[in-house]
Amino acid sequence: MSNMINVVKYESNENLLVWKHPMDKMYESTDIVVQEAQEAIVLVNGHLQDVYKTGRYCIHRKEKRLFSLPTIYDCSIFFINIG
Repeated sequence: MSNMINVVKYESNENLLVWKHPMDKMYESTDIVVQEAQEAIVLVNGHLQDVYKTGRYCIHRKEKRLFSLPTIYDCSIFFINIG
C-alpha cells in the first residue's frame, strides 16, 4: 500500500491521444486533476464510474462505509487529449 499515490494527473503531450495511468489501485481519497483540453475516464472495479472534464475531483464511494479504514479500489484512469 505504501506505493499508492494521492494525486493523479497527466501533463499532456499533444502527440498522444490517450494515456492510461500506470497504477491500478487507488485510495477512495485520490484526487484526479484534469488539465485544459483533457477529459478523464475512470473505471472502478471494471465499471465506468465517471467522465471528468477540466478540474480537480476525488474518487469516492457512493454507498456509506461501515468502517473508517481507507477504501482501496481497482481503478483504471484514462486521460484523453481533446484539444
